[in-house]
Amino acid sequence: MNKKWFLVGLIFILLVGVLLSVRALAASKYGLSWWKEAGGGMNGQASRYSLWGTAGPSNPQVSLAGSRTVASGLWGSAARSADLSNLAFSTGALNPAFDPGTFTYTQSVGNAVTSLMIIPVAADPSATITLNGTWLPSAHASKAIDLAVGENIFTLVVTAPDGATVKRYTVTVARAASSNADLRGLVFSTGILTPAFAPGVTGYALYVGEEVTSLTVTPALADSTATIAIDGIPLAPGSSSGPIGLSMGPNTITLVVTGQDRTTTKTYTVTVSRCYQTFLPFIIR
Repeated sequence: MNKKWFLVGLIFILLVGVLLSVRALAASKYGLSWWKEAGGGMNGQASRYSLWGTAGPSNPQVSLAGSRTVASGLWGSAARSADLSNLAFSTGALNPAFDPGTFTYTQSVGNAVTSLMIIPVAADPSATITLNGTWLPSAHASKAIDLAVGENIFTLVVTAPDGATVKRYTVTVARAASSNADLRGLVFSTGILTPAFAPGVTGYALYVGEEVTSLTVTPALADSTATIAIDGIPLAPGSSSGPIGLSMGPNTITLVVTGQDRTTTKTYTVTVSRCYQTFLPFIIR
């Protein structure tokens, strides 16, 4: 019997020694200490333990009640962090460069960029992130997001594990308008263009007989967002012009295409020569 109690006492002493060593290590290495508050754990009340560090007395507590643990807070900056540690886009560069303490950014992309993906990284892996209201896991790329021409606003809301600390990051991505002012096709109701049409060629000749007193033009835009005017008269994309009267001799028809950016223009010129039938075979030969 004495030997049994001797072993029990020895084990108890060893356990107490281990606990005291852990407490001493925490205090010396991390500057932490803890204690049970007076009166806790009596009459069915929860025992309350406080955690204190060298940074100061901002010490949220953890309440223990039987087998249930209710965390009312965790001491330490990481546990309350709603910061992003990084914010990357599949294309383009943020302006200014990303910093966790900066919450508003802009980014410019060319017209050819029709979509992008966003990859936010939370400083606290337990924090949650939403992108324009949709949950997005930290360090994961979003699905490809379509970009309209002009401003596209993206709002990332980061919520810390405490559920109360929230930070919002806003990025405005500006997609440039198209500068494409090309035609991809040019058809006349009569006659044959010389040379054959090519988008990069802007000057043409066309010969018709004296019996042709008018003709129509059907241009095809390379970019549907561009606009076109024939001899100064706007023409709806995909439409044909009205009849254009022809005098005997050369007649100049001017087509001006303006890109979506309303700055880039390209002018195509067609000289339509209405000739006497006697001379036409010699001219177009």
